Order: sequence, then structure tokens, then C-alpha cells
Amino acid sequence: MLFASTLLVAMDRITAEDGAKRVNYALVKGRRVIKTGSCVLDELNTLGGSSIRACVASPLCHLERITLDVANAKLANFSARRFIDAESFFTEPYRVRSRVLSLQARRADTVVVAMTEDDLQMAVEALPSKKRPIEALVPAELAIAAAVGKASDERHLIFWARGESFLAFVAERGRVLWRRMDRVNRSNDDIEHPELRWLKYEGLVDMAESNLDQTMRRSIASFLMLGELQGMPLEGEAALNEPVRRQVETRLGDFYKGKVNAVAWPELLGLPFVDGMLSMMDEEYSHQALAWRIATPAAAFAMLAGVGFAAHGMVEQHTADALQKEVAQRSLQLEQGRDALRERVPSQAILAQLDADLRVAADARNVMRVDYFLEWLSESIVGHASVQRVDLNQAGQGRTRTARRGTTTTTANSDYDVNVEVQIRGDYDEAKEHAETLVRRWSQRVNLRDNTFLWDPVTSVASLSTRMGVKTSEF
Repeated sequence: MLFASTLLVAMDRITAEDGAKRVNYALVKGRRVIKTGSCVLDELNTLGGSSIRACVASPLCHLERITLDVANAKLANFSARRFIDAESFFTEPYRVRSRVLSLQARRADTVVVAMTEDDLQMAVEALPSKKRPIEALVPAELAIAAAVGKASDERHLIFWARGESFLAFVAERGRVLWRRMDRVNRSNDDIEHPELRWLKYEGLVDMAESNLDQTMRRSIASFLMLGELQGMPLEGEAALNEPVRRQVETRLGDFYKGKVNAVAWPELLGLPFVDGMLSMMDEEYSHQALAWRIATPAAAFAMLAGVGFAAHGMVEQHTADALQKEVAQRSLQLEQGRDALRERVPSQAILAQLDADLRVAADARNVMRVDYFLEWLSESIVGHASVQRVDLNQAGQGRTRTARRGTTTTTANSDYDVNVEVQIRGDYDEAKEHAETLVRRWSQRVNLRDNTFLWDPVTSVASLSTRMGVKTSEF
């Protein structure tokens, strides 16, 4: 927005929960950094800025680039949620955002971002949003990736640290393809002596690099050390791409005019470049924030137009009455336009299309894929254990079906009771420990009843029988 400044805020979930802790901020106008620093959350009210962009560093988020099977890009969010539920990334309510990069033959190349509702609620409540809108609220990784994406279109492995947070992730063109987060204990010696702090991160850097698959590893253009890791020396293969790294850091440092550069503070100075479609604010609030942004310059334009026409009326006395009427009429039209923007709602056609999409998604959620259930069950059983029998009973009915791997079956509008029998080889302690591990794994996703454990000392074989209550929405 012309002549407007933006308040950029970076926090972590601990700061959002405890308002007495400090957050980092930057007040920018275009490419000029007006002010930077740190303060407690309550002091953000005293800072300028006509809008807010914020990021949160939290381990309870998921960012990934995946391929979804969808016929319509509008259904990407529903498919992304099913994918996240199937992978059990979250054990509490969460919010998901997605952006389809390409869609061909029902294969959607999609960027997915998800955060827990608890983290988002704490962040929104902590930010001073009563007098200015929150234009974007995203994970810290996304803000850092946006800054690097502004400097380079290539794929980079990025390491970033701030306080007790350490991030390692792969980014390309402002999008996060893979990420890992760890917490690091800090001390006063770490703050005063960066080389001591870097020693703590060397192991995390090596671990993150080793976790990358070889295909992605070969596509990395350079390793970037950002935030508190700025200046940390690299060794071995990571140091081979030093010219590329220096070129990207130079471009990052030239983004803004001022003493602070995006190499030291990418989570702050990358916020203006974040893709608005991936903001975690709810859609209704985002529409209100957009109307707020449009209405403010419209009102300013109305005021300037009024002043201009009034001055012209003073010069041209013989047309003063006519000009005054024109000014009043145009001001009224602008105010009406501003009010209409604030109250803007989707058209009936869009609502009808959304209703149809929701019906499709609802039908999809009421279908249970038995092959998905069998795949999950088989993946949970490792070691000297094997499945002997799986009986599926539709809830409320007595008919039993025996399911075998490799069979694709769909059943709609029902919950299931599933009887599972597993054979475990080993002595009593080993078999009992293995059985307890299986029960813990299963209970994270299904409701267990009537668990029975029997061990035969002659054959050293144990039998674990259990009855599972399975919701169709889980598979």
C-alpha cells in the first residue's frame, strides 16, 4: 500500500503462550527498514505500521510438497487433510493450507502447510490486531523460504537458528519441500561466543544432511546458514558450493536499505514475500483484512478528491455550487464502495459451486478403504510377529468378512468392529513387550477392546487377540 508501513513480527510458540517473553520485530516501508528490535508482546501496540505480518517457529507444524489425486484444484485442501490424517502427523486439531502448482490427469503437484489450531489461536490472541489487520500468519520456515526464493530460483538446504529453535529444511522458489526442527539448550556462553554455539549445531547439521534421500541431495545448489548461524563455517561436501552460497547471501543482504539484512533476519524480512494463499488466518478474516486494505486508500482518495475539488471551487467562484455537489456525490460513491468492500460476500454461483464441492468431499469422507486399513495394520507389525486372521464386522450387524492384503474394498456409511489375531515368536518377556508395543501403536488410531495375550511355553509362541473399533473416517 502506498505510503503505508508494515510491522513484521517473529515469535515462537513459547513466546505466544507467555506474553512476558520477547519477540523480534521490524517496521518496514517498501524496501526501507525503519526500525528493528525486540520487545514483549504488549509493547507491539506502541509501534507503528498499518498492517501486521507474523511468523511462528513451532515444532507442531508440517510443510511438504506432495502429489494429490484430485480432479479439481478446489478439492486440494480436502485431499491434503486426508493425506495428513493418514500419516498421523497431528494428534490434535489443526488447520491446513495448500496451493496447487500444476494439475494434469488428476495429479496435482501441491504445496501443503499445516499448523495446530492451538498454536494459531495463541499467536492471533498475542498480536495487536484490533487497530490493524493481520495480513499473513505463517510458519517461520515459510517466511525464510520466501526470502531465499526472492534471491534464487534454485533448490537450497537451509539451516537457521534463533534462541532455542533450530531448523533444517529444503526450499525452492519460496516453497518448503522438506523440513526438520530441533530444540537446543542455550547458555550465556553461547551468546557471547558464537563458535561455542556453532559446536552444538554441527551434529544437527550432519544429522539433517544424512536424512535427505540421495535424489534430493543431488539437486541441492548450496547450503545456507541463516539467522544466528550466519558466518558458521562449512566443511566437506557442504563447502564445495561456496560461490553459490555467497551469491545468494549477497542478494539477501541487498533486499533492504538499513543495517539489518535478510541473512541475519530472514524470518522477519521474508514475510512481505510470503504467498498469501498459504497464510494460516481463517478465510473469513482474510477477506475482512483485504477489504480493510482496500477501504483505507479509498477513503484517503475521497478526502484528497474533496480537497482538490474544494480548492478548484474557490478559484472558480462561478461554478462553486456545481463543484460542491459533484464532490459530495463522488465522496458518497466512494464511501458506499468502501462499505460494499467491507461487507463483500461470495456470489451465489461461487456458493453453489462450494456447496457441490463440499458434498463431494463429504461423500469421500464417508467411505472406508479396507486396503488402506490393511496397509496400516501390516506396517505396524514388525519383528517376529505375523497376522494370523483379520475379521471385519460392520457395526450393528453380525456378518463377518475375512480381509486379506492386496484386496481393495470400499464400504460406505458404517463403522466397523475388527477382530485381529497376531502370532509373536519369542520368550515370554520378549513376546509380552512386543504385544504391549503393538497395543500402544494401534490405540493411537483405533479403539481397542478385549485384548487377550496367551503364551505357549512349549512352542515359545504367543497369541495376541484384540477387537478394534474402527471409524470409516480414519481410512
